[in-house]
Amino acid sequence: MLHAAASLMLADDTSLALKWMAGLYAFALASRLLGSTGLFFLLFVCAFTLPKGYEQKKEEVDQAAAMLLSKAKELSAVAVAKLGELRKAPTKPAAGTKEGKAE
Repeated sequence: MLHAAASLMLADDTSLALKWMAGLYAFALASRLLGSTGLFFLLFVCAFTLPKGYEQKKEEVDQAAAMLLSKAKELSAVAVAKLGELRKAPTKPAAGTKEGKAE
């Protein structure tokens, strides 16, 4: 447990750190919109209603989750490809340098 916390703080696994950042941002945004009491009430209600709803609609929920996961992987692949293009793009030389021919 301590190793996992240290790994998260040092951002050894970037994807895990980004997931935590997104989750904490969503928690902060929900807390801002609902207030702390409203947010904890919503979490309490969800803790007891979502498991029963999942039991009743397991197939539909699993299909929706699979579709959401495939779309997220697709968007992630596009983002990684775009990032790779940005890293390979040539940079402009600074003015006043030999390559910039402004001497």
